[in-house]
Amino acid sequence: MAQTSLQKSHSKASNAKLTFLCLLTAIVSTSLWVGVAIIIFVESLLILGIAISAISLILTFLCIQLLGKFAR
Repeated sequence: MAQTSLQKSHSKASNAKLTFLCLLTAIVSTSLWVGVAIIIFVESLLILGIAISAISLILTFLCIQLLGKFAR
């Protein structure tokens, strides 16, 4: 049985990919704010906070780019 384009775009695999990507984006963008909070409130862990913030910023940017390119 051939699937229509609507059925393909709303398949379980497509929904799982989109859900995973959204979840990953939420986690990474939250860790960005955790890194900023460490920089502001825990001065003894400044290097760790900068590292977390920098890595999270890059990953957030990549996730947003992937969301923009996601096609159903």
